[in-house]
Amino acid sequence: MKQATSQGMDASSVNSKTICIRGLEKQSSKSLAQQRTIEKASGIASVLIEQSFQRKSGITNPVAIANAYMSFSKGAKARAAHYGRQDAEDTSQVHEEMLDGIDTIADI
Repeated sequence: MKQATSQGMDASSVNSKTICIRGLEKQSSKSLAQQRTIEKASGIASVLIEQSFQRKSGITNPVAIANAYMSFSKGAKARAAHYGRQDAEDTSQVHEEMLDGIDTIADI
């Protein structure tokens, strides 16, 4: 990971046969860590405001509370989907390489 980030690579995009830092992006990218911290704090504040409103109004609406946080978690959801697509492509490539290796052995 240090090698990847010291070479100026974006930690969120590093994922190869020799380097995989999945899950450590926050520790290697200050801007990503700051973005995530702001999203999380904003989401929590939004939920607390909605809960306070509901208590004062005498209502209980768990869907509204969930929706209050959901708008702040869209970035994380989009990143997770991106990483999932990227992982699927990487897995497919590794699978194809393995099959090519098996074919080569079978030809010997």
